[in-house]
Amino acid sequence: MRRMPQYSTSDLRLVEPGASRNVTALQAAHPGTRAKALQISVSQGLVPATVGGKKIEDYLAALTPISAAPLQGVLGGLLPNASAQNTLMGLYVKNNQDPAAFWKQVAADPVIGPHAADLKLTVQIAALTNKHEPLVKAVKALRASSLPRIWSRSPGTSGRL
Repeated sequence: MRRMPQYSTSDLRLVEPGASRNVTALQAAHPGTRAKALQISVSQGLVPATVGGKKIEDYLAALTPISAAPLQGVLGGLLPNASAQNTLMGLYVKNNQDPAAFWKQVAADPVIGPHAADLKLTVQIAALTNKHEPLVKAVKALRASSLPRIWSRSPGTSGRL
């Protein structure tokens, strides 16, 4: 009998031949597709049948698609509707390992593209503030109202942002 290597839950590789090895791509896949990929992976010895004494299938429930919901409050006023927010998340899933490609595709999208610069700034501020909505709004308001004046008066600056 072949000895299975030990894996932690973060090391699991749920792959179907020809499928992406990217966890976010698997999160976006249909639950039936994820289950099939897992069965194939177990049968091929790519992943163990159990992890930490628990059947590997039990971990599938936690492998859910990425949602715009956690950013709803922060992004709510920037995008016209939930469909646009889902488009943003879809682009993120496709490009989460390449931020430059992600923002380039956001800018090229006909619906969310006009909001790309504001979206990028908002996401950056949200990342710095742990998505604290009132603080994100306050920083953006500060930037919009007083930062250009402060910057233009700062010694050693050219007066440009």
